[in-house]
Amino acid sequence: MREHFLAIALALLPGTACAYAQTPQATPASQQADKGITPNSAIGEVKAIDPASNKIMVKTDAGSGVTVT
Repeated sequence: MREHFLAIALALLPGTACAYAQTPQATPASQQADKGITPNSAIGEVKAIDPASNKIMVKTDAGSGVTVT
């Protein structure tokens, strides 16, 4: 029984190694992180200010919109 288990485990090992060796697909440019947005700041043009809810809407140079609270 152990011999069968060992033989099956050794047969499956190269297949699992190949699965982990795959390179990830490249992220499209539209989904990459905007460098103008960080956890502490947003660099861009102020589009709107909402004093009632204390929010500022900023459009970055890359075109992403962010709400700052």
